[in-house]
Amino acid sequence: MSAADREGRLAGVFVALADTLVAEYDVVDFLHTLVEECISLFDAAAAGLVLADANGRLQLMSSTSERSRVVEAHQLDVGDGPCVACFHTGSVVAIGALNLFRDQPGALKAEDAAAARALADVATIGILHERAIRERTLVTEQLQIALDSRVVIEQAKGVVAQTSGVPMDEAFARLRDYARRHNQRLHEVAENVISRALNI
Repeated sequence: MSAADREGRLAGVFVALADTLVAEYDVVDFLHTLVEECISLFDAAAAGLVLADANGRLQLMSSTSERSRVVEAHQLDVGDGPCVACFHTGSVVAIGALNLFRDQPGALKAEDAAAARALADVATIGILHERAIRERTLVTEQLQIALDSRVVIEQAKGVVAQTSGVPMDEAFARLRDYARRHNQRLHEVAENVISRALNI
């Protein structure tokens, strides 16, 4: 591959990685594409990528061959090796490690190492961005559920206040007390009151 072809392909990979910041994507497929592109771009025979799980344990996410998968898995099993060291001595945001394997001993060319590092950094940003979107969506959904529940509870308070002739504060206290005594969610009790399945 000529230098111009390589530079064009490298730019294309960066564009593809940047696209993950604005579009939905399959993280596993994205990571597999990343490791495949690395072996086509750099002087590497195989590549693998490990990520830390929620407990901080490294897990193999993608590899370009069975041989690299075995090497990565062995390093993770014994807790030692280049990929483990890379993870532990890497940047402050330790999401994982991109590992390039060569058939011959020796370091990557400096420009290859810099480009591979940049690809890993952009991939990290993409993964963090996807997680932030997922978490923001979850928080938004939880907030909407809470708001919807509050509306139902307010309606149930009105029903209890009207049918029992008590103030709204007392109606709420009755709903809450019933939910606690019967180990039910306040929202469920409120729905049952509104549907007249329950009389408090």
